[in-house]
Amino acid sequence: MGRERSGQTLQTSALVNEAYLRLVNTKNLRWQNRAHFFAISAQLMRRILVDFARSRRYLKRGGGLPRLALD
Repeated sequence: MGRERSGQTLQTSALVNEAYLRLVNTKNLRWQNRAHFFAISAQLMRRILVDFARSRRYLKRGGGLPRLALD
């Protein structure tokens, strides 16, 4: 989160909670060691941040508005 822009609305605690919920739901994952756990967690947090940014851009660009036909 240190390199994220200053106006980020997703707080660190929300990111950690979301990552925890996703990690708990993985059943077929066997942790090899501590480094493996941190690597998977970091990758998962990056995915959460990217998904969050995509959803904000979607809404910013009028993603929820109905489509108009130009015929």
